[in-house]
Amino acid sequence: MKRSRGFAISMVYPIMRAIRQKGMDFEQFCRQVSLDHRMLEDAEARIDDAEMMRLMEEAAVYTRDEHFGLHKGQLTDIADMGILGYVLTHSGKIADALSAYKRYNIILCSGYNLNWEERGDRMRLRFFKSDGAPMSRQCLEDMVSSVYHLIVRLCHRTVAVRELCFTHEAPADTAPYLSAFGVVPRFGEEEAVLSLDKEVWQYPILYANPKLRNTFESIAEET
Repeated sequence: MKRSRGFAISMVYPIMRAIRQKGMDFEQFCRQVSLDHRMLEDAEARIDDAEMMRLMEEAAVYTRDEHFGLHKGQLTDIADMGILGYVLTHSGKIADALSAYKRYNIILCSGYNLNWEERGDRMRLRFFKSDGAPMSRQCLEDMVSSVYHLIVRLCHRTVAVRELCFTHEAPADTAPYLSAFGVVPRFGEEEAVLSLDKEVWQYPILYANPKLRNTFESIAEET
């Protein structure tokens, strides 16, 4: 599998959507932060890690939304994920979808990934950067939020969060986490963790087609 560096340009689309959903001007944002919005027309374009972190921080300031990453993650759509999104959609169970995410996430954002372990009747998802460096708050909350809400959309069921931990310090307002996850996280922890019931891994993905998964997975391997 070829190693793609940085973030796929499609990862900027939810930033655009989040800004526009707030009734704000995305083109003005691009001018303000010196982002060439024409890059969004190039499906093969990528931006590096530092630039994505900068855009997320700038978007939080521009929208006056301290929880921008959290809210952006809620808006992330399967379509934003390109070929990986199609593989996830046609995986048989949530366990298969998460395995595909772990394997092919490099297509979208190299260096950011997840792993999990079984703890009694729960599965403990851990989010990290492969180089061991800490994630920025906005990027970490975006990733955790997007993965959780993608799981919910894929299985079309209520998914209770049993534990949620972030490595950064707690913001003044923690109410948005309760709205997004149903729980208030613990902050300042050593690892970023999302814990769900073990049975969630066995939830079927509605409308999954094994033949289509094989087709899309072969494309993902080539990519």
